[in-house]
Amino acid sequence: MKTRLKELRVEKGYTQHEVANAIMCAPSTYAHYEKDERWMDQDTLIKLSKLFDVTTDYILYNDRKGALNG
Repeated sequence: MKTRLKELRVEKGYTQHEVANAIMCAPSTYAHYEKDERWMDQDTLIKLSKLFDVTTDYILYNDRKGALNG
């Protein structure tokens, strides 16, 4: 999952700090999510899926069919 989060963030042009602010967590907490050093709760997963415009399945399982707009 760590690679997927970073790829999504870079694809959208966000910094880690911007994503952390958008999902209302500390930048260090988000950095841990990207490095797969901490597991996120369901609410955070949903916030990230909305921010990146993908399904939670895409974030968790790399299910590209899960893209919200395609």
